[in-house]
Order: sequence, then structure tokens, then C-alpha cells
Amino acid sequence: MATSTIERWSRDNSVDLQAILAFNVLFAAQLLAALVYGVVFEVQPTTLHIFLIPFVWITISVLAVWYTDPVDASPRRKLIAGTVSGLFFAVFLYLSGSAGTATELFEPVTGAAGFGTSLDSSLGWGPIIFYANDWVAMRVIPYQFVGYLALSYLIYVALLDVASSAKAGLLGLVLCPGCTVSLFPSVFASAAGISSAFALLVRYTYELSTVFFVAAVALMYWEPSLEQFRRNAFGNVHAITAGVAGFVAWIHLFHPGHGVFQLIQYLQYGTLYDPRPLAFTLAGFAMFAGILLGYAGIARKQLYLLGMGLMATFVLGYAAWHTVLHHGAFWPHIELHGHSDAGAIETVWTHLSGDTTALVSKLAETTLFGLLLFLYRDE
Repeated sequence: MATSTIERWSRDNSVDLQAILAFNVLFAAQLLAALVYGVVFEVQPTTLHIFLIPFVWITISVLAVWYTDPVDASPRRKLIAGTVSGLFFAVFLYLSGSAGTATELFEPVTGAAGFGTSLDSSLGWGPIIFYANDWVAMRVIPYQFVGYLALSYLIYVALLDVASSAKAGLLGLVLCPGCTVSLFPSVFASAAGISSAFALLVRYTYELSTVFFVAAVALMYWEPSLEQFRRNAFGNVHAITAGVAGFVAWIHLFHPGHGVFQLIQYLQYGTLYDPRPLAFTLAGFAMFAGILLGYAGIARKQLYLLGMGLMATFVLGYAAWHTVLHHGAFWPHIELHGHSDAGAIETVWTHLSGDTTALVSKLAETTLFGLLLFLYRDE
């Protein structure tokens, strides 16, 4: 029964399966290449999510371009569309700081004029290519260049369709410059007296720029109306839930400090110094298994209940760990240390605001809980 269910679902969703397979293969290939690159050039990534951001941009870009077919058009219309999309590309490069007028800042790398490279950043962020002459200076960060090139191509395709040309141009003009908010830290780094909300915006600009980019690509690719967006969102809750669940599973399984790699190190040491790597690894594998069982249609209602229980455990467990459990003082290898002068809510917020991975994880877990509750009530 399960086999026939999987075969029927695969047959009915062949295009979606191809896209999912392509996404995972391309993403995994980039991860492997990044590991090799890091070893060869002795590059250490800062944090896991910053390390992964370029691969999100590149993977989304490649798939969007691959699955977009331009309509037939006259040479004149192609020339106009190519010119306009090329101007958009130039604007993207300028707003992101990738291209501009001549500057002396690049001279240590390029000399008075010429090319230069920097290999100090992880793959995707690097290798950075510099070019400078008497008039123009360029700094090409690979993932941004690929992303803006893909957006420009989507604008080109949309412009070939006269009916959507105005919408395509508007989306590109409004959304895509938002992808360049990664410039904020350098622009406002010395600003004093800014509000805490704006400080939070500045702190998470790379993450926000990724959200803007994915939103821009999605809207340029599908060009949905509000009614279509509402209908597709509610008509594909299962797929959306699976995507969020996969994201939560990835965060826990490959958490930079408490994931499977930390568990492997502990196993090599012969001692489990912290219980979280084991719990995160088991939870990650369990969630992937739940996604597969859910798509196969096996005990979905029970899976939704288990998933909600797991998400509640994640959220409440995080709060308890940093408050009543005193960061795991119950564990033999962890010393007692707490927050005697801070309340529970303040303590949890302090940890979340200082840990991007934890903040994103809790938001994703809370979202997944709501989606699972919706599916459970609808089952």
C-alpha cells in the first residue's frame, strides 16, 4: 500500500520531484565544493548560516533560470528587453557596491589598474574578483553576481511578455534593491543613537537581503496575483509544511555547535559532554523520517501530533535550558551558571538576540507548529 501511494504521488508530482531533487543535488554539490575550497585555501567560515547564504542564492538562481522559458518574440522586442534588463543588472551591481566609479581602496589588490583576487572568504563569498582602472572599479562577490544576473534574466523574460512588462519592471525596481541591504552595516556602522529596532535590522542585513532576494525571484518567476497567492498558499499547505519541517530538521542536524558533527567529536572523545548534540541529531533524523512518512500518507494525523509535540519541546526546552535548567547544570560535565539578575523572559530574549541560528530556529519551529496544527484540524 505504501509503495503504491508513493508511486502515485511521484507520478502526479513529477515536476515538483525533479525540482526538489535538483535543489538538493545542487545544494549538496556546493557544500562539498565549499568544504574542499576551505581545506585547500585554509578558510574558516564565521557562522553556519552565513556560510550557507551564498548557496541559497546560487541554487535559487540556477533553478529559476533553468525552469524559465522565454516566449517567442521579435528581434526588436528582444533587443528592447535585453537593454532594459541589462540596465537593471547595472543598477543592481551599483546599489550592491559591486560596481562604481574608480576608487583607491582596490589598489592594494589590483594596483593602479588591473585585476586582483581575494581568497580570504569561504566559497560563494569568495573568491572575490577586483577590477579597477581610471574610470571604473568593480568588486565581484560570486553569489551576488549570480543572483543579480538571474534576476535580470527573469526581468528579460517577463519583458518579452508585453502583458506583464510593467509588473516585471515594478517588481525589479521595488524588490531587488532590497537585496542590497547588506550595505547597511558599512553605511551605518559609525552611526550613534540609532534605535534598537534599527540596530537589529543592521545586524541581520545579510539574512534580510536573502529574504528579499528569494521573494523577488519567486514573484518574478510566478508573477502571482493576490488571489493566486492565497489559493496556492492554502492549496499547498502540505508542501509548505514539508519545506519548513525540512528547514528545521537541517538546522538541528547540522547545527554548528550542537549538531551531528559535534556528536561525532564527542563519540571520538568517548564522552558525551553535552546532551544537545545527541538530541538534535536524533530529532533531525526523526523529522526527515516524518516528512517521508507524511508524503507517503502513513498515519498523518499521528505524525502531526508528534510534530507539534516536538516543536513545543524545542521551544519550551530552549527557554528551560537557559532559565530553570541553568544551561544544563544537571549534566555531569556542565558547571552551574545562571542569570540571577535577569527574569526568565529577559534571559531568553538576550540569548535569542545574540544567536542568529537560535532566533531563526525558534521562528521556524513556531511556524511549523502552527502549520501542523492547521493540518491536524483539517485532517
